[in-house]
Amino acid sequence: CFCRKHPELIHWIRTGIASKWRMSHQDLTIIRNHFGEELALFFGLANHNFTLLFNFAMLGALLWIICLLVPISEDFAGSAYQLNWLRVAPFFAVSMVVFNALLLCQWRHENQRLAHIWGVTDLSATEFVRREFKGERLFSFVKQRQEWVFPEWKRWLFVKPLAFLVVALQTMLLMVLTFALYMQLQDTLENPNPFYDMDLLSWFPSEAAHRFLTMRLLLGPGLNAILYVVIIMVLMQMFFALAAKELGEWENYRTEREYMEQYVLKMFFFIFVDGFMMFWVLGLFHIPLAMYLSFDDLDNIRVVGIKLFYPFSFQEKHPNIPHNQLLLQYIDQLTSMCISALVVVQLLSLVMENFLPYLLNYVIGKLKSQPAPAGARARYLHSICDEAAQAELDLF
Repeated sequence: CFCRKHPELIHWIRTGIASKWRMSHQDLTIIRNHFGEELALFFGLANHNFTLLFNFAMLGALLWIICLLVPISEDFAGSAYQLNWLRVAPFFAVSMVVFNALLLCQWRHENQRLAHIWGVTDLSATEFVRREFKGERLFSFVKQRQEWVFPEWKRWLFVKPLAFLVVALQTMLLMVLTFALYMQLQDTLENPNPFYDMDLLSWFPSEAAHRFLTMRLLLGPGLNAILYVVIIMVLMQMFFALAAKELGEWENYRTEREYMEQYVLKMFFFIFVDGFMMFWVLGLFHIPLAMYLSFDDLDNIRVVGIKLFYPFSFQEKHPNIPHNQLLLQYIDQLTSMCISALVVVQLLSLVMENFLPYLLNYVIGKLKSQPAPAGARARYLHSICDEAAQAELDLF
C-alpha cells in the first residue's frame, strides 16, 4: 500500500496503466482505489472515446482514399478528389453526429457498469455551501429548518442581466477579432502584390521547394494561425475564464455545484462560439458573396477600406477554365485557403495543449532533479572527507 504521491506508484501507473491503448475495468479500479472516482472516470471516458474514435477515423481514411482514386466522368475543371469529396462530405458529417450520439449512449452504460463494480450505485453527491455565499436566513418547509438562501427572482431580476450583458460584449469582441483575422488572411492570400510571391527558399536547389514557402504562405496561414492562437485561444480565453469566475461570484450561488455548473456553461459557450466563428464567417459572409455576386461586384467589395476579393487576378491565372465553372473553382480555392489556416490553428493548439506542457514538465523535472550548489561550509566538509578517504582515515 502506497500513498497517492509515492513516486514508484505514480511511475507504475503512468507506464503500466495510463499508457495503454485500452484500459480494462481492473486498471480503472486501481486508479480509483488510489486517486478516487473522478480521475478514474476521466480515464475511462478518454479510453472509451479513443476506442470508438478509431473506427470513425478508419472510415474517414477510407473515404479519403476513395475520393482520391475514383475517377469522374463529368466535365469538371477541378480535380477528381474535389468533386468526390463534395459528394461524400455530407455522409462524413452525419457520421460525426452518429459518433457523438454513440459515445454518449455507450458511456452512460459504461458509467453505470463502473458504478456497480465499485459499489457506489446508491451514493449521491454531497452539496457544500460556498464560503463566499451571501443570502437571507429563511425557514425551509421541505427540510423543516432555517437555511441561508438567495431568492432566485432577485438573481434573475438584478444580477443575471449584467452577466448577460458582459457575455454579449465579450462575444461581440470575439466576433470583431475573428473577422479582422479573416480579413488579414483573405487579403494576404488573394492580393496580387508581387511581394507576396517572393520565394523564401530561393537559395535551395530544388524547384519544388521554391513553392513550398513563400511570403504569401508565411504572412497568410502562418501569421494568421499564430495571431489566432495568441489573441483568441490564449488571451481571450484567459480573459473569458476570469470573467466567468467573477460573474459566478457576482451571481452569488449557494453551493459549489451550482457555481461550477454556471462556470462550465459560460466556458462552453465561449469555446463553442470560438470554435465555429471562422466557419460562420465563411458560411454567412464569404461563400454567399462568392456564390451569388458577379466578378464585378466582388471586385468592388470593401470592408473598412480593405479589398477582400480579387476575382480578375484569379481569372488571369486560369485562362483555360470555362467561364461557367470559373466561379465554382474560385469558391473552392477561397474555402480551401481559409480551412488550411484553421488546420494550422488546430495543430498549433494541439502542440500548446499537449506537447508544450509535457516538454515544460520534463525540463522542470530535470532542473529540480539536479543537486543545488553546495555552500562554503559543505564544500569544506567535503574536502575534509576526501582527504580522509585518500589517507584511509576513519573520521567517525
